[in-house]
Amino acid sequence: MAKITINEKEYYTDDFNEDQIKAYNEIVFCNGENQRLSYNLQLLKDRVEILSRVITENQDESKEEA
Repeated sequence: MAKITINEKEYYTDDFNEDQIKAYNEIVFCNGENQRLSYNLQLLKDRVEILSRVITENQDESKEEA
């Protein structure tokens, strides 16, 4: 099975009891969710930047046309 490092000490999941396996599985799940949310957060930040450019570019074009 897998190996996990906690506080600079390595643990092998083969040696885990039932409670440790549940905790390990939740760690894996939480890490996956954290990565997914970080990805979504970056997408949203990028989208805000793009939309902000659309507003400012359109404002600049409106002033030039007037």
